[in-house]
Amino acid sequence: MSTPTISDLPGIGELWNGSWEIVVAAYGLFILAGAILVMSHESIQTRYSLKEIAPRIPIAFIASALSLFLVDKIIRLANGLTQGVLGGGVSPPSVGDTMTEAFNNAAAGGLFTILVGLVLVVVGVALLVVYAIRVVITLGLIVCGPLLLICHALPHTDPLARWWWRAIAAALGIQVAQAVVLITAVRTILSGSVHLFGSTLSALGTDQPPSAFGHSEEVRDVLAGPVGGVEPQSHRLRQHVKQAAGEVERQQQPGLGQRLVAVMGGRC
Repeated sequence: MSTPTISDLPGIGELWNGSWEIVVAAYGLFILAGAILVMSHESIQTRYSLKEIAPRIPIAFIASALSLFLVDKIIRLANGLTQGVLGGGVSPPSVGDTMTEAFNNAAAGGLFTILVGLVLVVVGVALLVVYAIRVVITLGLIVCGPLLLICHALPHTDPLARWWWRAIAAALGIQVAQAVVLITAVRTILSGSVHLFGSTLSALGTDQPPSAFGHSEEVRDVLAGPVGGVEPQSHRLRQHVKQAAGEVERQQQPGLGQRLVAVMGGRC
């Protein structure tokens, strides 16, 4: 979920240096354009005077020069927020195991469970695609940072620089939003904390639904009676035990039905 930092991408510094060299070469043009804009005050235009243009020239140059440093700090802040949201409850191995269990249970479940599993697959693929796109966009914004931030120098080009700040905030904000969605899914739906249709869903499997032990009342009534030596009750008991075991087997609890038949068979 985290975005690679500048130290993890040594090649990004060389690309940024190329953009910075272009800014240094074009900085004089921005100064010239600003001077022309000031000289046209009270003649061609009356909106921008020296006090509006003069602060912009050095601020734009400083912001352009520090863009790589600022982006690195912003990325580290976003990664820290992501780790804070996820905490210690989500790690790549645990998420992988949970997703694998969910897929297996979905494939062995009913139509509704299969549909939920398919949605889960689509969401997982979309998460990977969004991650790749987000990283590529972030890298592109880092490389173009000096070229866009120098646009603070003139009021006519200032919207481009403001757009760069908003794009960086959006790209890294999506990372935190994805972390919130992931921790919510892992801690609720995939952990069995959500009750749907009268059942507790755990990794898209069903834990002890009411239908799995639909014959428990009848089995208990038979056990309360004199089992030993009474063939009709013994036959009824074996039938109910087998039916309950079959229900258990169908609810993704392999082996439990056989053990139930073996234990109860000894009493018959």
